[in-house]
Amino acid sequence: MVSAILSLPSPAASVDDGEVGGRPLAQGPGSSTVEALVIPPTSEGFVMRGESSGMFEALIVVRGELHVGVGEDDATLGPGSVFVSRGLPYAARSSPERETWLVSYHVEPDPAGSAGVASMRGTSGRAKRVRRVVAGIDIDGRHRIVEDGDPATQFIAGDQTSPDAALADVWEFGGRLARADQGGDAPEPFELEPRAAGAKLLDVEMKAADPDVPLNEAGWHATSTIDVDIIISGAVNMYLPDEPPVHLEPGDNLLQRGTNHLWQAVGTEPLRMTTVMIGVGPDLHG
Repeated sequence: MVSAILSLPSPAASVDDGEVGGRPLAQGPGSSTVEALVIPPTSEGFVMRGESSGMFEALIVVRGELHVGVGEDDATLGPGSVFVSRGLPYAARSSPERETWLVSYHVEPDPAGSAGVASMRGTSGRAKRVRRVVAGIDIDGRHRIVEDGDPATQFIAGDQTSPDAALADVWEFGGRLARADQGGDAPEPFELEPRAAGAKLLDVEMKAADPDVPLNEAGWHATSTIDVDIIISGAVNMYLPDEPPVHLEPGDNLLQRGTNHLWQAVGTEPLRMTTVMIGVGPDLHG
């Protein structure tokens, strides 16, 4: 089952652009879609690309397991992990035992876009907080999994092992997408908004608040972006000025359009959320 969350027929010029829900709009240069997918249990491949698509694609695992194959490589991803195909062919399926929930983000490159300022650095060793699996081409021209681990650009407040908040740039374009293999880790220091009106995938971890403590008023913020917030685990209340809170739990999606808002993680476990942040306005590199 596939359902559209957001469709943009061209690069976003304002936070009001795009169509919510319904059928995805026709693809064209600079267009993008965010879709929710529910894949039943299977041992067969549910997605197969025989040829390179030329489109940037990222799959965010919300529930269950995603098994992906790139050339002779394969990987199994759990909730909160992200697979980035960068226009290369891959095969993928859900777990044989249970259904898999995904959110997919597709972007059609625009030759008039920019080369961007991000490149893939990653970190060495086993992923500790955010697992990112990236398809690429090795020096022999073979399709491979070229990165499997944590993204490099992160911001952590509090203790490293149990932070008050931890934000990681899973992927950033660094500008308008000009080609499918563009982007990766943004330069330091960490910046919340996508650079040069591009887009980013942001992973957020937040410790649950004490219910007897008042809201942290310093947490109010707004960005010049269209955001799709995807709850992976834990629970959160999202506040808007002069409105009752919106309560969100795992599997829920929230669309933000440049609104001034505040997050408060609630319950007994930390919040884990992945956000697709789409910048609006002119390409600053164009």
